[in-house]
Amino acid sequence: MPDPRRFDWLFRPRMRDEDEPLSAEARFAEAFTELPAPERSALALSELGGLDPEEIAQRLGTERDVAAALVACARAAVRGGPGGVSG
Repeated sequence: MPDPRRFDWLFRPRMRDEDEPLSAEARFAEAFTELPAPERSALALSELGGLDPEEIAQRLGTERDVAAALVACARAAVRGGPGGVSG
């Protein structure tokens, strides 16, 4: 089971100066919220829920290969791949 404290920063309110560069956590949170809903769900089920692609597919009502592709696309986007944010 993943450690839920890993994402404590996501729930801590923080005011920041608009000129200050975003932290890695803030860039991740921003990229995560910009993901399409299916990718966001698949990534959350994978990273927070610790589910494998087969279990994700069952939860999302799709095929295993589709679930694996959703997770891969979401990871690429939050890492700064095509359409994602770069750090």
